[in-house]
Amino acid sequence: MAAYEQLRENILGREADGSFPLWKAVVGGLTAGAFGQFLASPTDLIKVQMQMEGRRKLEGKPPRVKGTFHAFQKILTEGGLKGLWKGWVPNVQRAALVNMGDLAT
Repeated sequence: MAAYEQLRENILGREADGSFPLWKAVVGGLTAGAFGQFLASPTDLIKVQMQMEGRRKLEGKPPRVKGTFHAFQKILTEGGLKGLWKGWVPNVQRAALVNMGDLAT
């Protein structure tokens, strides 16, 4: 939300009459959503891994990770820093579209 406000007021700007056109709201919503999700992608990846651990437990399979910090360490060890952003593209696309719809209306 803060990214959208900054984009709207400082980069996209209002019209001379003080209005904010729909196309600028769409661009601002897309950009703010994409930026926010890109930054949050590592935590989202860890969240999904933890959710899968619950499913594995229900299926009687052994756990792959012991907790949130262990999941973070495992991702970092196996994939490096780049591994923390694995799968970021579809998440960023989804967040951009959702935020566009929320913030442009």
